[in-house]
Amino acid sequence: MFRLTLPALLFVLTTSSASGADPSKELQEAYFAQLQLAQALHSMNTPAFGKSATEKVLLSTGENLSSLLEQEYGATALDREKLLAVSSLATSVQRVLKSMQPNTRLSKDILIDESFHTSWRAEVGGDSLAACRRAIDHEMTKPLRINLVENGSIWIRIAAPAPGTWAFDTFITEFDTRLSLYRDCRDIGRPPLLTSDDALGLGSIVGFTAKAMGETRIVKLERLGGLGDLVVAKGAGAMSISGRVTREADGSPVADLTVGATGAGIDRRADTDGNGNYVFFPYGAGDYWVRTGVYFSGPHGAADLVDEAYPNIPCADRHVGSFSHCAGTVEAVEIEVGQDVSAIDFALETGGLVSGRVTSEPDGTPVADADVEIVIESEGGNRYVVRETQTDFSGRFRLDGLAGGDWRIEFDHPRYLRERWNNVPCGTPLGSSDCPSGSGQILSIVGDESIPVSAAMKPLDGLRIRTTSMGENVAAKVSVYTANGTHYTSAGTAADGLIYTHPLPAGNYRLVIHSSGLFSRIYGGPNCYGNCSESLFAGELLSIPRTSAAPLQIDLDPLARMSGTIRDAQTGAPIPNARIRIYRSGSLVDSQFTDSLGQYASDRLQPGNYFLHAGAAQHVDELFPDVPCEAANPTFHCAATQPIVVGYEPKLPQLDLMLSSAGLVQGRVRTFNDGVGPAITPSQVNLQRLSSTDGSIIASEYITPFPSGFFGLWEMPVGTHLFAMSSSGYRTQLYAGLDCVNGSFLGNATCPHTAATPVTWVGSESVGGINFDLSAHQSRIVRVRDSITLAPLAGVAVDHWTVEGVWKSTSITNAQGMAQVQISSVLPSNSSASSAILTTDNTLGYLDQVFDANECAVGTSAYRGSCSLVGAVVVPVFGTEDLPYPRLEILLRSADPLFKSDFE
Repeated sequence: MFRLTLPALLFVLTTSSASGADPSKELQEAYFAQLQLAQALHSMNTPAFGKSATEKVLLSTGENLSSLLEQEYGATALDREKLLAVSSLATSVQRVLKSMQPNTRLSKDILIDESFHTSWRAEVGGDSLAACRRAIDHEMTKPLRINLVENGSIWIRIAAPAPGTWAFDTFITEFDTRLSLYRDCRDIGRPPLLTSDDALGLGSIVGFTAKAMGETRIVKLERLGGLGDLVVAKGAGAMSISGRVTREADGSPVADLTVGATGAGIDRRADTDGNGNYVFFPYGAGDYWVRTGVYFSGPHGAADLVDEAYPNIPCADRHVGSFSHCAGTVEAVEIEVGQDVSAIDFALETGGLVSGRVTSEPDGTPVADADVEIVIESEGGNRYVVRETQTDFSGRFRLDGLAGGDWRIEFDHPRYLRERWNNVPCGTPLGSSDCPSGSGQILSIVGDESIPVSAAMKPLDGLRIRTTSMGENVAAKVSVYTANGTHYTSAGTAADGLIYTHPLPAGNYRLVIHSSGLFSRIYGGPNCYGNCSESLFAGELLSIPRTSAAPLQIDLDPLARMSGTIRDAQTGAPIPNARIRIYRSGSLVDSQFTDSLGQYASDRLQPGNYFLHAGAAQHVDELFPDVPCEAANPTFHCAATQPIVVGYEPKLPQLDLMLSSAGLVQGRVRTFNDGVGPAITPSQVNLQRLSSTDGSIIASEYITPFPSGFFGLWEMPVGTHLFAMSSSGYRTQLYAGLDCVNGSFLGNATCPHTAATPVTWVGSESVGGINFDLSAHQSRIVRVRDSITLAPLAGVAVDHWTVEGVWKSTSITNAQGMAQVQISSVLPSNSSASSAILTTDNTLGYLDQVFDANECAVGTSAYRGSCSLVGAVVVPVFGTEDLPYPRLEILLRSADPLFKSDFE
């Protein structure tokens, strides 16, 4: 039997984490400790784990846990409190285990040595009757592994394996759980028989006493958030401790009050129901110490009552796990295996009330969020806070349910000198919070008396600053420097709208005030930006202590913004929906559109050099002030222009532009439909205008052509231009008619930009006839014609074969006698070029052919298996990097005997 002694418990309950520790590391260690503790308890008190499991205190959830511990630990403050408490408890449990089993060494391996009876991934079922009726049946003596990836409820039906008391818990869990117990689904919508939350770390436990084997209950398992998605739910034979909490004055029940039991190596907690009843279901037999209170910062069911430890021992503090400040001898409740202990009752008395108001000493203004703490001191001078609260916005506070005795009360606020009642200062003007042992007036409480207690706190030496901009309060940050420019401290705007820089030793200081979207300011000096260190000494010195208690008023200027109007150069009319782009160091920093009046305004801009680019449909884009610039990267492709300098003044002059009309480039685009059928129009193409100097892309526009293939674009400035077009699945083509390997035109020997046909616009008429015929990737165009008349032959099938003579695909010639050969799959992927054998098959009265010039007999073709491929010429279709080959010509002779000798 493993039994945790009261001294060990006191060690657990007074252990806390170091204030300077890394929160993420603390949380991770606490999480490990929770799993360790849960495994240790199960192994000691449930036979399903076997004897060897007692030595395996560590529990793993396999890869799930490993990945979990690599995550960022984003738990709430309450989660962290829970886990740190479990960490302390686990430490004590492990020490007791080691003392009892000196030869046992806790393994650092993360192992799991049980097979789960059921393992399932749960979907959130909600709280409806229908969700309850879909409950999973579970055998209580077997562990149940559940993955629950989102917050919500799932339902489990549990059955007692035999008469007696049975418990069901979620102590092994990666997330916060709450369990609610119902008789059956007919009770859904009514209060549950039992509810349990945080009975052990993040886990919970409920139970019931069965009169017969197979008696069932319904459990609602809720996920309330946490770090992972795994929980192991487990049932086992248990004992019970139950009782009732009432008011001493009238015997009325106390609902929603936490009752805690500590002992046998574990903690148990339960909340009282509407009749004041509670029940625990411990797994381990032994001694338990029981008391009322709250779990950390949880709510108290009756704040005016004094909490007690069993039997009838008043406790000064609220925490259900603490017995150090209970005035008397706490008796243990002993429970044996299978036993149900009842009538562990509490009758709570009304406590004393201390209330008052905390104000500021100079002017009597209320001090909000001040800590008010009732403390006791041990003979050695150690200080312990038994009750605490904070003042409200009016400086008021109230502490009720106080146990009788002699106490001291302290008042603390980061901007005021700490003090003890009645007006006894602690610490120094620089904010030390130490109070001399034995200082302060004793606060004696007897019974339920009400005692008024107030404090007037002395402000620490420092600054109060209010920051505004354009007449409105703004949040800001102040950096405080010594007179010689050394950074001393920083502070931000508090909830009341003021910045407090406390505490500051007497002396001279310099200030820099920062706020988002605003210029920074040197106190008593100019605007600046960034850390402003280069301008620090341009401001004034400010002395501490100040002669005036009034807050400093500092107004910050907004950062400058560009604004102006965009108009048509010919008519002077404003251009709505014109796009404004602002560049800095070659990068786009802001983009806006003009309104219906052609006006624009940029975002706030930090100091620096900028370029303004404006563009509109049917107009030539410009760089401010008047540089024509139809380019995707205007600061690179367009002529140099003077930058717009944004300095430390909040306003810039109006930046207006006049845009000239652009030329219209028109044309037609067609493609082959993967080599089958007539020419089609692509759904979208990209028209690119190239630099005649190096072939780089100056401008690029995506266009949706009309079904006929016609397209038009009002984006051409005066001058001579080169064009290219591309579309998904097709080769890029230079105007006019030069297919290219996809990629840059810069230094591209296979597709030099100098081979493009120049297009010139002089500013008076549109330019048409800019046509493109795009071919598919890895393809070659074939034209089939009459050998005598050279007339194109439509409807001829051109079959494609591998060099081994395997047929692959077919394309049909169009009205111009052209077909597209596309055979990307005929050769291995490591081939540097793709080739094929081509044959024809027609019904037009021509002799079919195995290219080149191997004619088939009348009425035969290779496709129909009646014409041999022997002697066929292997035709290259595309070369390295999809380099296209010239158009291939196939000439067919008529099968009419009259024309066999070319006689006409």
